[in-house]
Order: sequence, then C-alpha cells, then structure tokens
Amino acid sequence: MEPASNALAVVAEGVREARNAARTDTGVLRIGLSWIEALGELQQPILSAYAEAYPETHLVFTLLDPGEQYHGLPGNVVDIALTRLPLDPEQCAWIELFADQRVVGVAVGNPVFDAPAVHVADIIDMPVPNIVLRTAAPSVLSYWMLDELRGEPGQRVGELIGSPTELAYTALHHSDLICAGPGTVRRYPPLPPSLLRFIDIVDGGTNCAVVACRRNERRPAVLRFCEMAKKVTRQLGRSLLPSGTTILGTSN
Repeated sequence: MEPASNALAVVAEGVREARNAARTDTGVLRIGLSWIEALGELQQPILSAYAEAYPETHLVFTLLDPGEQYHGLPGNVVDIALTRLPLDPEQCAWIELFADQRVVGVAVGNPVFDAPAVHVADIIDMPVPNIVLRTAAPSVLSYWMLDELRGEPGQRVGELIGSPTELAYTALHHSDLICAGPGTVRRYPPLPPSLLRFIDIVDGGTNCAVVACRRNERRPAVLRFCEMAKKVTRQLGRSLLPSGTTILGTSN
C-alpha cells in the first residue's frame, strides 16, 4: 500500500473525531504557504484532512516569500502559516512538526557539486544570492544565508532574486554561489539534479517545520487546524518524510 496514496485513510479516525466535535466557528481560514515546499509530502495530507473534517470552513491559500511568512501572521495577512523557523517568537505561536538537516543548494560547476555531504568550513566563504523580499526580514535572510555561522554577511552576487526559480538560474551562471534550505526542498527542486543539487551540511544544524498562528489566538478553526497538523504529522510523518527526519509535536 503506497503511503502517499493512502494518507487520508490513515487519518480517517482523526477526521471522524473532528466531525463529532463542536463546530461553532465557520467562515474563512487564510493559510500562508511557503515559496519552498516547507513541509514536503506532509503538506497536502494536512490540508486535505482538515478540509474533509471541516467542510464548512473555506480555505484560502496565499503563497508567501520568507519575509512575508515572518510578518504575515502579525500583520493579519494570514491566519495560519505552514512554514519553517525562524519566526517572531513575540508575535507568533507554533507547533514544531518535524526537524530535518539543513542542506546547501549548489549548481553544476560548484567545487562541492559532487560531494556526498559538506561541512560549514567547505562552503562558508562562497558567495550567496542577492535575495530581495517584498517584506524585509533580516533574521530570516541571515539564517538561510548562513550569516550567523559566518559571523558577518556573506558576499551577495547576481541580480536581485525574488523566487526559487530565479535563484536556481542565477546559480547556474554563478557556479560558486551557495544557498541553504530545508531538507524537504530536495523533493521539489526548481531544476533537475544534473544541474542543481542539495547537499547535507553535516554540522549545519537542523531546522524545524512548523504550523504557526498569531500568539494568543483563540479562534477555534485556527486551533483545530494546528491540532490536525500535529496529528497528521505523528501518524504519517515516518512513512512520508525521508529517513533521518525527527518527528516532533512540541509547542513554543
């Protein structure tokens, strides 16, 4: 039995339980999705399980860049974010769903392109992309550009970049460029692996995928969504996510 094709069957019990719960809160639930595949194969099962359990709630999806993900909840742009840390801990609450190894994306021609894995020292002096966010979030850029490991901002190269596809093609023309990301990015790469690889950073630490909402959120639909995301992750995470992924379920 294929895990992905039977995802909803696995969470059927949770759906039945949810349908038996009180549903006092209908209307629209605005969900922010990351411009990278932050939750990998788990994202669609979470969305489908909630939609089946609460059909009276209309789900509206918005694709957000990392800066908008950071500010989207405090700014009331979205009600829920399926995203990656870091987020603003004073404005946002979240449940850590799972953690995986940070990876580095490199294009063909990069000195470490064929390496099975790298250490921070192997890549830390390489330039990073000149990413522009519609909403500034310096801590997000600093984290993914490895500035906190470098101790200073890395050398930015190339034209201003505003999407993963632009980033991928910029890397092809600046082969020494690197960009870190979550492990799930491997499953949905913007270019084939013969042109763009994502390599584990052995000592780069892990990163958490989260379901997040505004701190002190009390709306039942939002709280139910967070619980559904945690439940689906616990039931399906080990079968849908790559080996080495750590299933969590803890709140901040």
